[in-house]
Amino acid sequence: MYDTVSDRLVLIESRPGSLAVVGERANPLGLDWLGMEAGDLASLARVAPSHIAVDIDGGDPETVLQSVAQAASAAMVMLVGKCDPERADRLERLAFELGLAVIGGCVARTDVDAIDGFLSLQGMPPAAAEAGLAPGSGLSLRDVDLAAALTDGQLFIVLHPRIGCCDGRLDGFEALLRWHHPELGALSAAQFIEQAERLGLQESVTDFVLGESLGWLARSRAAGATMSVNLSMGSLAEPDLCERVLHHCDRHEVSPSRLTLEVQAQPGHLGEASLAAMARMRSHGVRFALDDFDVSEMSLGQLVRLPIDDVKLDRQTIGAATGSEETRRLIVATVAAARALGLRTVAEGVETLETLTLLRSAGCDLAQGYFISRPMLPPAALAWMGAAA
Repeated sequence: MYDTVSDRLVLIESRPGSLAVVGERANPLGLDWLGMEAGDLASLARVAPSHIAVDIDGGDPETVLQSVAQAASAAMVMLVGKCDPERADRLERLAFELGLAVIGGCVARTDVDAIDGFLSLQGMPPAAAEAGLAPGSGLSLRDVDLAAALTDGQLFIVLHPRIGCCDGRLDGFEALLRWHHPELGALSAAQFIEQAERLGLQESVTDFVLGESLGWLARSRAAGATMSVNLSMGSLAEPDLCERVLHHCDRHEVSPSRLTLEVQAQPGHLGEASLAAMARMRSHGVRFALDDFDVSEMSLGQLVRLPIDDVKLDRQTIGAATGSEETRRLIVATVAAARALGLRTVAEGVETLETLTLLRSAGCDLAQGYFISRPMLPPAALAWMGAAA
């Protein structure tokens, strides 16, 4: 299974479920507080770290990345080392194309403090502290950095496809926002969206995602394919949201019916202005999806009262489906209830063929997850469409 892995690779590992450091050099980051194993990366799959720091200062970082993609593709990846910006960009794009979830790229400070900064941004305890070392100061997101990101071209999107459960045909993509931070690499929207709202930048961020995603959809010439964009509750309350959404559709000559706006909302949390804006956009054909719907707390009243078209079943529920008869029954009941209300169901977090088969038998409409594809940069998504056709 790991026949492409070079014997020169070494794995420096901590505890299972935590951090692993991978590279060609023995102890590449000088982390003498971690044990070392030489040889191939079969042990990387056994350790199953949640985060991997890939040392890119060796002679063949491309091979290292390919090996990591084979052995531990579900981990969050950080690229650490000293390299020029052009090479850093090339390696980060390769990592994305290999399906790796890159959360940071080419940090110059290849030491414990730098790695701890990454882990703290991911909500993990510092690795150094767990190893009994004095914790470093870490890295933090500054307000001025996010403001500059909007003007300096540091924001970008990746696209996550979804398919029909029964026929496997492409339905469309979900646009996921990322920030290519000059020090921290690629950050997910969850790591900075609250900061954007606090700084009053949410409107600009929303416009960026709408423009990038709908522009790509128009250029892709994917007949009938749709695009989903996530909206925060703050964005939904913006008074001119409807006009801006329709402007982006007109500008890129994309029918509003090909756009779905995903919201995490409870009926009582939406003001009259937000509900009116949703109704107005729906009258123009824009669809709405209720994101991260927890079937274990299913409320038919919630589905009835919200002006939505799709229900997205949360990934925790989908992940537990194959091992729990109770969860399977809840999924079947939710799908039936949604269909009775004229709503489509979308399953997130589909990781295996077994899960997809279960969803097909339950009557779920659409599926999205790593079994189908990881999120991709727009050029890779275009190639993926061609290969899947």
